[in-house]
Amino acid sequence: MRFAPEPMQSALASYLTRLSTDRITDVSAGGPLDAEILALLVEESLSEVTDEWIESLLSDTLAFTQSSNEEVRSRLRLGLKRASSRILESVPDADTRKAFGLTGLMLTTCRSFEEHVGNHKDELSGLLCDESGRSRAVLTRLILSACLSSEQLQPPRPFAGSYAELLELWMSGAEISGLRAFFEEHSDSSEDLGKIVAQWFGYLLPWGMAGYVQIAKHVLGLSDDQLSTDSRMLPSMVRYGVASSEDVWAMSLGVPSRRLAIAMSSRFASVLPGGDLRSFLTWLGELRAEDVSDTFGLRTPLLEEVALLLSRISPSPLLRSYQGIEAILPVDITLAPHPGSKVASSARALVGGSVDLVRDFDNYLDRNAVTASQNGQILGQVPKRLSQLLGPELDAGRSFSARVTKAAHVDDASVGISIASSSSSSI
Repeated sequence: MRFAPEPMQSALASYLTRLSTDRITDVSAGGPLDAEILALLVEESLSEVTDEWIESLLSDTLAFTQSSNEEVRSRLRLGLKRASSRILESVPDADTRKAFGLTGLMLTTCRSFEEHVGNHKDELSGLLCDESGRSRAVLTRLILSACLSSEQLQPPRPFAGSYAELLELWMSGAEISGLRAFFEEHSDSSEDLGKIVAQWFGYLLPWGMAGYVQIAKHVLGLSDDQLSTDSRMLPSMVRYGVASSEDVWAMSLGVPSRRLAIAMSSRFASVLPGGDLRSFLTWLGELRAEDVSDTFGLRTPLLEEVALLLSRISPSPLLRSYQGIEAILPVDITLAPHPGSKVASSARALVGGSVDLVRDFDNYLDRNAVTASQNGQILGQVPKRLSQLLGPELDAGRSFSARVTKAAHVDDASVGISIASSSSSSI
């Protein structure tokens, strides 16, 4: 016996039909489409809903295509018009609509954030603009309380402990096992904590926090330049479970673990306090895989993964204006240490002597590695920013003339060389 398939109605058609028949009496009370409609109103700078605009929106939708007759389509038009008109009435100010629309959040959530900001104006003005970093924990707790009051941003699992303490531990770098041990009395399983971290900290809460900051900027009249780095980066800190902008930079660039990202960013902050993203990228570009291994204790295969990452995210600055190898020669460089280098204080005698530049194909951590040697003795490695250019040239058959300009001694073990010219390919 055959049964006729039951017709399916799109979510848009179902919602607008109920709205047109007054089964939904107040779109501002949690309408599932209010964020999308608000964004459309803002995008087209509308202050009035017209029939032409409604028709242009609905004409190509699945809901309109599924409509069997003009009566149904009329109900869809009416439903969308009512939803749009109620949003305009609820948020008459165009600038406020724009601030709300940029968040992607439901209207009820935006309104609750607006009220929360208004109740904490004086406190928030200082917290959002504090560049010292000492206000991050207080700001996090304040925005967290606003997000927890929103029905749209509730955690996926109930939790008997303190969400503020859980979030603070997560942002300190604690793993799930550590969170489970700390909140053993308040959580039934590691799975519940894992879902809170993955779904709430990983997506929903950062979304809410970003929306809150956007609305706070509007209410307080702040510009992006006035916001502190922590204020701008807070949603990403929550997502990655870290506590500084440098940590976020490392994680967003693809560093494979939070522990390593925190260690690398801490090292960077100690070397270049107050450095920006550009200086962080430059610093990463100067790191060699061997340095990463020695400093952070990495071993393969994680070391290989990080080495590949560094080669991808930190191209040589010489490549930005590269016009051929001859254009950058002659060049003076300081060689990086090499595991096979045995230069002692007596190496002063090497000054002025010729140097052989040879590809180091045994270096599986740097595909462009080039070593410098004299009389069979390795002096060091060519820095990565230059080996990225020299390596492919050597592979193509070019040879380079180089000489020692500075030898190692007791106080400074580095060796300087000058690369003056190159010969044509022998191929």
